[in-house]
Amino acid sequence: MSETSETETEAQAKTQAPTQIPMPRYVALVATAWIGADGRRTLIAPGQPLPEEMSEHDRQQLIAARAARDNQQAQRQQRQQAAERERTGAAFEAERAKAVAARQSAAAPAAPAKKKGATP
Repeated sequence: MSETSETETEAQAKTQAPTQIPMPRYVALVATAWIGADGRRTLIAPGQPLPEEMSEHDRQQLIAARAARDNQQAQRQQRQQAAERERTGAAFEAERAKAVAARQSAAAPAAPAKKKGATP
């Protein structure tokens, strides 16, 4: 019975696991017409990968014109930006905690002084 349950569990895990589609490295951001070395015209819709036959120079020119994106470079930039936000967020929270503590210590009411001979 344990073999059957393990097999069923593995089968369920496989069907529930999201399949990751490999992301193409270069993607068009706008509709682009490209004429290859063979003279064939290729229309590339936004979001579609750039043709494998396209030269690196052509890809870089499309990226420079912001008509295409290098997904690997975009992911690196996103990771760097997230790390920077994390660092600045941590520094901000540390400074905020200091400011709150200083404000609380300055705003703490002093205990009233008792008069000599006064009865409670």
